[in-house]
Amino acid sequence: MKTYQIFLVCLISRILFKVLSGYDNFELFPDSYRYDNLSDKILAGEGNMDIIAYLCAPLYPYLLSLIKLITVNHWETIAISIQFVLVSLSSVYIYKIALLLFHSISKASIAALLYIFYPLTLWYNFTIGQETLFQSLFIISLFYFFRSLKEKSIADTMIGSVIFSLALLTKSHITIFIPLLAMTYAIYKQWYSILVLLTTVLLSSLPHGLKNLQQHGIYTLSSQGNASLFILGHNDQTYPCLMSRAGDMGEFSAQGCDPSFVFDTSYVYPIYGKVNLLSAKERNKLRMKMALSWIKENPSKFIKLKLYGLQRFILPGLDHKQYKTSYWLLSFIAGLLIYLPGYHNLAKLVSFRRANPHLILCSLILVSAAIFLVFFPINRFRVITMEPMLCVYAAPFYASLISRLSRFLIPLREK
Repeated sequence: MKTYQIFLVCLISRILFKVLSGYDNFELFPDSYRYDNLSDKILAGEGNMDIIAYLCAPLYPYLLSLIKLITVNHWETIAISIQFVLVSLSSVYIYKIALLLFHSISKASIAALLYIFYPLTLWYNFTIGQETLFQSLFIISLFYFFRSLKEKSIADTMIGSVIFSLALLTKSHITIFIPLLAMTYAIYKQWYSILVLLTTVLLSSLPHGLKNLQQHGIYTLSSQGNASLFILGHNDQTYPCLMSRAGDMGEFSAQGCDPSFVFDTSYVYPIYGKVNLLSAKERNKLRMKMALSWIKENPSKFIKLKLYGLQRFILPGLDHKQYKTSYWLLSFIAGLLIYLPGYHNLAKLVSFRRANPHLILCSLILVSAAIFLVFFPINRFRVITMEPMLCVYAAPFYASLISRLSRFLIPLREK
């Protein structure tokens, strides 16, 4: 396939899914309203990213505010169009990553098609949310990181670091990837690349990091809310809904855990009172303290949570307890189609005893595992971070399968 064909196939698939689904840009993701409100506040002259549960990563709300400023009444259409273009561009970069790693146009084309038709990100692409912007920027940055490792190119490291910094300013969970990528460069003895990466990340964080330091007493590389995620995964309110179905089954899923207690300023925590009214710095400190106290007081529940997190990380797809069987089964089968061949191919290629670009996917697996095991299973983080690269690594299996089928079918046609 040509790169422009990949771009168009991805773009058309997203437009068709948006039109045929019939959903608007807000109703599939409750966080959409927060980004809408934050962008309105920015336009009103208030750049405060504090939404009580966390200090929001700045790039997406500022992007929305810029679109609103330029287009006014048509801002939703423009925002979603930009997301469609970005995800289509990222499909081209999936192709380029696979071509770089496997030197095969057929494998690269299959990788791009796997990514385009993998169903778990389709609804994010037309939803007001950070996910599509992050995923697209991150995939593009990975291409330059892969190429900088293979070709020892400091220029590629610079480009990758700039784009990665934009991804980091969109979602902060990828902060975990920074030391792992630096370690990979260290294995390659590319010391200047480590310096470029760390310097670029730090410089990109300065504008909003200093703003948060002035407003909230916290310097941030991106967002700040690790304690909120930690307490959401370790308390008596969410334990039952994490371990069993949370509420009645709706159109797609059960209601799920209610996170409002980390957003509601009137919520009263036992012993600690109205923690959500405190400064961002104090809120973070006390939430971490409460979560650690809960772990100490509930060791058996903690162990069950970690085993559940491990199970959810190993198994692809959505949570079968929270989603309708048809949606869970579709996500599970789609996940298996990239997980089994992707992990198998990675196992054949990776080496921890010598310089190896495939360590990047190992790092992404560790990032996703950390989220599932340290905090709690948040499937969309895995979907937008690790799974695009599993599409790349699954591609050689399907290329080989197609080749074997072709060799088998050609003699049958001749008969």
